Amino acid sequence: MPMEAGWDRAELVHLSRQQVVDLMAPVLAATAIGDYELLASGRANTNYRIQTTGSDLVLRLYTRDREACARETAILALAGSLVPAPLVLHASPVPYGDTPPYVIETWLEGRRPDAVIEANPSLAQKVGVALGAAAAAISAQSLGHSGFFTVAPSLQVGAPLPGFERYIVACFEEQGGAARTGEAFAKRVVAFVRENLAYLPDDREGVSLVHGDFKASNLLVDPEDGHVTGVLDWEFAFAGSPLFDLATLLRESAGLPREFELGLVEGYESAGKRLPPHWRRTARLLDLANLCTFLTDGVDHGSPEGGQRRVSDVRDAIERTLGEWDSLD
Repeated sequence: MPMEAGWDRAELVHLSRQQVVDLMAPVLAATAIGDYELLASGRANTNYRIQTTGSDLVLRLYTRDREACARETAILALAGSLVPAPLVLHASPVPYGDTPPYVIETWLEGRRPDAVIEANPSLAQKVGVALGAAAAAISAQSLGHSGFFTVAPSLQVGAPLPGFERYIVACFEEQGGAARTGEAFAKRVVAFVRENLAYLPDDREGVSLVHGDFKASNLLVDPEDGHVTGVLDWEFAFAGSPLFDLATLLRESAGLPREFELGLVEGYESAGKRLPPHWRRTARLLDLANLCTFLTDGVDHGSPEGGQRRVSDVRDAIERTLGEWDSLD
């Protein structure tokens, strides 16, 4: 089961047919629009699949971070030259009446990689190879320094990433993490991070494009041969270590056959990328930043049970990293 299954999420934006027709008007006449389907994946934004007389499209509304519309549109223009990614046909970065910023983009066919492997375990290594190659292709886009993207006046790397240790401490001590997990747990995690800072990658070894949310629900592969057909949802992309993406994918794929990880490494290294010594420790350490971010989400996303589930799942994932650390090569 995906880690985020059952977590709290932002309220979905429910659109009438007329609202869909109005929003799609920049690219489609009303007569070209067939059925439309609200997609329930993700925790923040609202996505609709729009059936048309031609190829299907996606209507994506930015409900979490309204500035993400312009940013993701610019990132997709870059990412599309690296891996299969949606093509933005229209972007409206300014709210449309009561409707948040939105884009209209192409629909990509394919299935989640974990679902493909579950249906056909013999494809585990092929899917791993394909995703390793995709991660390498993304990281082939070198960038000058680590940081988050801005789009004023054009896509560029803006403020640098916060120091790793400082960020973990802030997640617990300043942004509510300790209150949600308990003070003793928070102190243990911070102490663990401080003891293992030597495993962090050095920016001098290279900074590249990072997808930032490289997990099964944002990836599509062909169910017949496992090749990658889509890499979705780029709003969290940033400049940093490519091991961030491998870390996210491996955490989300922990229940897959061992052949998947072997294929992932094969695909990544066959594309000319080098994994550093003790890369599994580096990846797991980096992933703590992702996990601790989940603990800082204090916005009411509706279900109290979903919020409790989120904190419990994240705590369990962090415990696995601490418990398995000595066995990681």
